Amino acid sequence: MRKVEMSFKCLFSVAIILTFFSVSAIPPGGPEISQPTPLNLLMVKDGGYTDRLLLGITQLGLKKVELKTVFDTGSEGLVLDAKAVLPGEMVTPDGIDLRGRRVMTLDGITITAIKDSTSYGDAPNNRMYYGQIAYTTVTLGDNTHEVTTRQMPVFLIYRGVKLLTGEEAAIDHDSIVNGICGVENVHPLSEEVATARKYMKSPFAYLNYRRGVYAGIQLSATGSADHPQVVSQHNNRVICAAPLLQVGLTNSMEDGYILQQKKMKNNSHVLSPMVVGKLRINGMETTGDILFDSGTKRGGSIADMNSFSDNSYVLDDQTQVSFTAREGFRYSFVADKKNRKITMVPNNTDRLKRSVWGLWFFINNNFIIDYSNYLIGIKPV
Repeated sequence: MRKVEMSFKCLFSVAIILTFFSVSAIPPGGPEISQPTPLNLLMVKDGGYTDRLLLGITQLGLKKVELKTVFDTGSEGLVLDAKAVLPGEMVTPDGIDLRGRRVMTLDGITITAIKDSTSYGDAPNNRMYYGQIAYTTVTLGDNTHEVTTRQMPVFLIYRGVKLLTGEEAAIDHDSIVNGICGVENVHPLSEEVATARKYMKSPFAYLNYRRGVYAGIQLSATGSADHPQVVSQHNNRVICAAPLLQVGLTNSMEDGYILQQKKMKNNSHVLSPMVVGKLRINGMETTGDILFDSGTKRGGSIADMNSFSDNSYVLDDQTQVSFTAREGFRYSFVADKKNRKITMVPNNTDRLKRSVWGLWFFINNNFIIDYSNYLIGIKPV
């Protein structure tokens, strides 16, 4: 019965998508990326520490917007708060009201009736978001530098829930954030259509790259930003803009990087965003996968390969932690109870058989995601 329901849902989704592509009049996207293009990112600093990295969006389809999204190397696909994009009366707790239609186009944004969900965070802070798939062109960046995608899928969120308590969950705990820009890519570039949230790719995979420049991004170490422009300031928080991102890669840009080929996950044609290597904690060593996640503002987690209980615990201050990638990249740090607060998570679920290191890792490391050749690259400053 479940397989029949899923098959019907898939056929229904494909029918909607085909209808969309036959009637859509959205422009095909911006000019080709003929050379690596810089984009400004916003660094939200709290007491001098960058605890948020944001990417702006200035246009969706034909609609001018001023959106801020979390620049997230730990997920894929563009997820936006529907209320920041559509008229408020269209967004209900049960879905986006398309007035009985399967597809509706508004300001060059085509919203479909395809509903799905997506989750962020680990227990006990899991959040589930419910939304609908839309298609549009997206202009990323700010008025200084910007790039425009082809028609691409966007997940518009109409409701969020904290799984532990059932309370309403905003798209992000920070009130200035309107969405999450997942810049990882776990699907081949040839796939343009997304019949479900899980098939979405990085917005930077939907750009028109010219020969000699291939699909990918380079994130410069946040600590290397020279004299970033102060955009706003409130109490202890300062928001600065700096051209930390390069869109489009050339062969020479990868010089000096330690590159790791992405691996397929269980022959599923899904590419892993993890870097494989050995973890060492106070002299104890284990092999594991690391997700370098710019969407995790502070600290991170490590899968405790020696524990199968339900209990998590935080590493003591001054705990020595190091990671050596399969290709030789080595990184070490001393855990603390603030920016490098590391939670040891029991190795009792498939999802948690990986470790996550947050935004502090990017202070002193340059990072590349090569979509065309399926590589992750790291280079210390």
